[in-house]
Amino acid sequence: SDLAREAGLRPVRTTYFNSLLFPVVAAVRFIKAVSGMGDREDDAMPPAGLNRLLTALFSSERHLIGRVPLPAGVSLLMLARKPEAP
Repeated sequence: SDLAREAGLRPVRTTYFNSLLFPVVAAVRFIKAVSGMGDREDDAMPPAGLNRLLTALFSSERHLIGRVPLPAGVSLLMLARKPEAP
């Protein structure tokens, strides 16, 4: 929120998203770090079936954002407003 304020914006709401996949992502990143594979990119496209499952999980969160506080997630979302002109 400090960066938003420095940019002249007023933070309204901040929340995590991609929360349902957070435990999986955290586990994969931890395993990569301890196995020495941490420097490998993790943005490769998964197999089609797994990609469909991940897409369904990720997109299902759109119904939760703003309604249910998500305590942790892979990503952070902020809604900020420009101040009104004097």
